[in-house]
Amino acid sequence: MDELEKKQKRFVNISFDFEKMEKMLDEMMEKVMSSEAKGDKKNPVIMGFAINFSDSGKPQLKEFSNKKAFVEPSLIPIQKEPLMRIDEEQDSITITAELPGVEGRDIKIEPSEQKILLSVCSKDFSYSKEIPLKSPIEPKSMQESLKNGILEVLFKKLK
Repeated sequence: MDELEKKQKRFVNISFDFEKMEKMLDEMMEKVMSSEAKGDKKNPVIMGFAINFSDSGKPQLKEFSNKKAFVEPSLIPIQKEPLMRIDEEQDSITITAELPGVEGRDIKIEPSEQKILLSVCSKDFSYSKEIPLKSPIEPKSMQESLKNGILEVLFKKLK
């Protein structure tokens, strides 16, 4: 078993593209070693990345640098957790999600009686979450609106 396989075995429960991460690190090193990226003793170049995990266990990768010109959009999409609220009324359920910069064509909503799958995939944002519901809904009753980055989805409760 080679070294990469050993590293991947440690992360059995996550889906993470180690080849993309290695490519990103190689590109970062090339930038640091290039003549325009080199720092001096007083102003060294600092570049790196941080890996965090969302509540659902998906990896989130964020690059950083003290030289703004050298941080480019990540090779691995960053997954963010939007602010979300579920309001339950006597005969309806409304889900409100904050999705700044997302357009309607980037949103996919798949309702069932007991849960809703909300997926967003845009150039700068990737997100997917299964939302369990306390009360069953009528999936075909879905009414959605997206205004100023605020998504509201309304469902009638099953009677």
